[in-house]
Amino acid sequence: MKIKRSCFKLCLLVFACFGVQAQHKTDSLLLQYQTAEIEQKALLANEIAKNLMMSAPDSAEFFAGESLEMAIRAKNNALKAENLVILGKIKLMSDSLQKAEKLLTEAFSIDSAAGASPLSLEINLLLGYIYDTQAQYAKAHKVLLNGLRMAENNNDSVFLYSYYNNIGAHLYNMSDFNGSRKMYLNAAAVYKKLPPEKIRFTPASIYHNLSSIFIDLQQPDSALYYLNFAWNFPGSRNSPFGIFNMAANFAEIFLITENPDSALYYIEMSGAAIKAMESDFPGTTVPLLAKHFNQLGEVKMMQNDYAAAKLHLIKALDYATKANDLKEKSTALKHLANVVEKLGQPAETNMYLKQYAITRDSLNQQITADKLMNLKLSFDYEKELMDARRQIETAKHEKVKSRLVYLILFLVAMLLLLTITVFYLLQRQKNMHLKVEKELQLLEKEKAIAALEIRNREITAKTLHLTRKNEHIKSVSEKLNELIPKISTEANEKLKKIAAELNKSMESESALHEFEKRFNEVHHNFYQRLSAQFPELTAGDLRICAFLRLQMSNKEISSLTKQSADTLKTARYRLRKKLKLSRTQNLVNFLTSF
Repeated sequence: MKIKRSCFKLCLLVFACFGVQAQHKTDSLLLQYQTAEIEQKALLANEIAKNLMMSAPDSAEFFAGESLEMAIRAKNNALKAENLVILGKIKLMSDSLQKAEKLLTEAFSIDSAAGASPLSLEINLLLGYIYDTQAQYAKAHKVLLNGLRMAENNNDSVFLYSYYNNIGAHLYNMSDFNGSRKMYLNAAAVYKKLPPEKIRFTPASIYHNLSSIFIDLQQPDSALYYLNFAWNFPGSRNSPFGIFNMAANFAEIFLITENPDSALYYIEMSGAAIKAMESDFPGTTVPLLAKHFNQLGEVKMMQNDYAAAKLHLIKALDYATKANDLKEKSTALKHLANVVEKLGQPAETNMYLKQYAITRDSLNQQITADKLMNLKLSFDYEKELMDARRQIETAKHEKVKSRLVYLILFLVAMLLLLTITVFYLLQRQKNMHLKVEKELQLLEKEKAIAALEIRNREITAKTLHLTRKNEHIKSVSEKLNELIPKISTEANEKLKKIAAELNKSMESESALHEFEKRFNEVHHNFYQRLSAQFPELTAGDLRICAFLRLQMSNKEISSLTKQSADTLKTARYRLRKKLKLSRTQNLVNFLTSF
C-alpha cells in the first residue's frame, strides 16, 4: 500500500514552514519595512515572506519576489538562495511541482558552494519529496541520501530527524519495508534526544507509518502496538487529517483480525474526520474517500449485509478511479465481484471480475516496476561503490609513482629535523642551566622563609613561656599574701619581702616587653612601616598586628594580653576597618607583606 501523496505532503510542509511567527510579529515587520533602507528592506521582506507562507501564500510570494529582486541587485547570493527556497515552497504547496523543482535546483546551485549548510539540507529534503511525487525514485533516492550524509557528517540531529522520516516514507513508496522500518526507528531514536524547541513535527506520524508497514506485512499485533503509540501521543489528534489516518489504520487492523464491530467504530470516526477536512484541507480528499468506502463495504460483507456493501463499494470504486489509485480500485472491484455473486447477479460478477483482472495487471506492473527500480537503485549503489574502489586503486598507483619524490622530501625533512634537534638540545641545555640557577635561588629563598618561620615560632614560644612564668609567679605571690595575716609578725615581714621580690621579678621579665624586643630583632621596622602607611593605628593595634604577623591564634593572643575572645574579635574588626580591607582580603596575609 503506497503512502498517499497528501499524507507525505503534509509531513513535508510541517518541516518546510517550521519557524512561522505570530501575526503580531508580522505586523511589526511590515511597519519596519515601510521606512527601512534598501539593504534592510530586503531582509525584512524575506522575514515577512517566511511568516506569511502558511497563512497568506500570495502575500508571501509577493514579498519573497521583492526580496529576491533586491538580493540580485545587491549581489547577495545567500539571501537570493533563501528567497528562491521560499518561492519553491509556495509553488510546492500549490502543487506546481515543476516550477518548485526549478526554483529549488537554482537555489541549491547557489548555496551548495557554502557546503552542507542548513539551507542545502532543506533543499535536498524538498527536492526528494518532489521527485518521489513525480515517481522519479532514482533522483529522490540520490538527493535524500546525499542530504542524509551531510546531516550525519554535521551531526545535525534536527535534520537527521526529518531525513530519517522522509527516507522512511520514500522507501515505503518503493515497497522496501525493511529499509523503511529501519529509517523510521532511527527517526524515533533521534527524537528522544531532541530538545522540545527543536522538534519540527510530532513523532506520532512516525509511529503511524510504522503501523502502516506492519499492516502491509499482515502483522496486526505489531501494527496495533505502534498505532497505539501514535494515537496516545500528545497532540496527535489535533487535526482531522491525523485522526483519519490513524482511524483508517485501526479499522484496517480490525478488518485483518475479522472484528467488524471495532472496525466500524473507527471507520465512522474516519468518515467524520473527512467531513471536518472539507473546508480547509490543502489536498484532495478523494483518495481518502476511496479507502473509507472500501472499508465500509468490507465491514458490511463481514456482517452479510451485501446490498449495503455493494453501495459502499461502488462509491469506493468511483473515488478510486478519480484518484487513479490502483490499489483501492483493485480492492473495490475484488469485493464487488464477491458481493454481486452473493446477490445472485452473474452478469455483474463477470464484469467486475474482468475489470479486477485488468486493474490487477496494471497494479502488478506498477509493483514490478517499483521492484525493478529498487534493483536498479541497488545496482547504481554497487556501481558507485566499485567506482569508489577504483578511485582508491588509482590513488594507490599514483602513490607508488610519487614515492621517489616523497623519499627526497623525507631526506630533506630529516636533515631539517636534525638541525632543529641540535638547536633544540643546545637551547634545552641553556634552559636547564637557567632552571638550575632559578631553583637554587628559590631554595635559598625558601630557606630564608623557613628560618624566619622558626624565629617566629621561637618568639611566640618564648613569649608564651614568659607569660605562663609570670602567671605562676603572680599566683605564688597571691598565695603568700593570703598567708601573711595568718602567721606571726616576724614571719610576716619575711613573707612580704619574698612577695615583693617575686613581683619585682615578674615586672622585670614582662612577657610583652620580651615579646616586642624579640619581634623587633626579627622583623626590623615592622611597626614603623605599618605606622607610616596607617598613622591612625594605636600602640595596641600595632601589638595585635605583630601577634597576627606571627600567625598566633586568638587563644595565644588572649593569654598574652589578658583580653577575652569577644574583645579580641572586636579589636580585629576595628583593625580591618583602619587598614581599609575588604571582606575578601585576608588580614594575616596582608600583614605578612610588611
